[in-house]
Amino acid sequence: MIISRLMSKNCDYVYGTDSVQKASYIMATHNRGLLAVLKSEEKKVVVGVLSNKDIIDKVVAKKKDTEKITVDKIMTRKYIYVNQNEVTSKVMFLMINNGIKRILVVDDEGNLIGIVASTDIIRAMLKYKKRLLDLALDF
Repeated sequence: MIISRLMSKNCDYVYGTDSVQKASYIMATHNRGLLAVLKSEEKKVVVGVLSNKDIIDKVVAKKKDTEKITVDKIMTRKYIYVNQNEVTSKVMFLMINNGIKRILVVDDEGNLIGIVASTDIIRAMLKYKKRLLDLALDF
């Protein structure tokens, strides 16, 4: 199965020039642990990711002002992403080998189109296992 069938198209994002306070507010109100950081409003090209761990480790623990620090100062620039046509097994492999729970999904131009979480993959696997079990029990 390709990952675009499992991904959530409702993914939140910020820009590098946004304050960490704004990003934290988005994360808290939308219950997100990861935000995509986009280049500009015109282009949804991903330039990094911001995790709740980035905020805690690089801002809160160091007692920095969340309103004065911009996202581009603390975001993770090296991030893992997949193309919308990637197969689910490769995405699972990337998550397991890199110890991550979420991966951004981009189109062929690198524009953000979604996000997939490990829970999305697990739900899909359970759904298909149930269908397979139902088929087996019908015989």
